[in-house]
Amino acid sequence: PILLECGGVNNEAIISSWLLSAEGTDGCGEVVITNDYPTGLSATPNCTGVGELTVTWTATDDCGLFVTETSTIAYTDTQVPEIVVAPVNLEVECTDESIGTLITAWETANGFASATDACDDALVETFIAGPSVAICGGATIRTYVYTVTDACGNSVTENAQLIIYDNTAPLLSLPTAPETVECSEDVVAAID
Repeated sequence: PILLECGGVNNEAIISSWLLSAEGTDGCGEVVITNDYPTGLSATPNCTGVGELTVTWTATDDCGLFVTETSTIAYTDTQVPEIVVAPVNLEVECTDESIGTLITAWETANGFASATDACDDALVETFIAGPSVAICGGATIRTYVYTVTDACGNSVTENAQLIIYDNTAPLLSLPTAPETVECSEDVVAAID
């Protein structure tokens, strides 16, 4: 039996070499070796390494006598998924009227990240928020962890931050005086 890494770039060459390695001998003549391996086979991942495909070899002599033997090709998946596009940070002003919509869209899209896997088309992706750290006023930083896991339990993570900043100066409103101010000696004396 052989054990191959699912999606391995050399799998076909390894299988071809393995298939050609079978030998047979006969005391009375030549032996022809054949097998039933289907060419171009694309196997699915197998996390346990249990045989996925049984190959049967047949050794036939000049008189038509034959013997068969079987072996297996097992596939395993130990490679983590690949993050193709890492999650991006989201920076938004705390006074932005669309802050809730922006954060929801960013969270729903996993920080706009994407991943792939050589063996699994049904990856599980999560984007989990950590605690929010206050900076000042309404400004905060929160780290999110983007995790991608394949069917064999292999996972990879990448972080992104939600940064809510405050770059807007406060407004100051001063009281206004009436348009006409009457002055009298009594007022001046009261101020002195």
